[in-house]
Amino acid sequence: MKKFSFLVLLSGVFAFSACGKDKKENADKANAKNKTAKAGKVASCNSPKYQTCKEYGEKNVEAAGIDFLKNLCGNLGDFKEVPCSTDKKIGSCKTLEGQDFYYEGYPIAVEKLKKQCDEKKGTWSN
Repeated sequence: MKKFSFLVLLSGVFAFSACGKDKKENADKANAKNKTAKAGKVASCNSPKYQTCKEYGEKNVEAAGIDFLKNLCGNLGDFKEVPCSTDKKIGSCKTLEGQDFYYEGYPIAVEKLKKQCDEKKGTWSN
């Protein structure tokens, strides 16, 4: 009888912990969805061959549309509805048209990129 009671108790513990896990996973998914909704729509054209990525914010995505931006990216890069990566980023220039990311190996020096960004009335960040 003790073994049976122990097994019932043990199975109850497993069932309870599994329930908690599902609730936590659902909460994590809901939080991720809320963060995405708050951040708004975003799209990017990543061109690893050229060490660049063009990121389009919510206003650009809504104004131009996903299909147009995807066609604009064409064969130059990989179009996705996600932000550009910040991994190995040497800098970025944010303008009304979007944000250009530059990565290690880009052939133009950072100082020159900053100057070009200023000329476009953009905001540079490292």
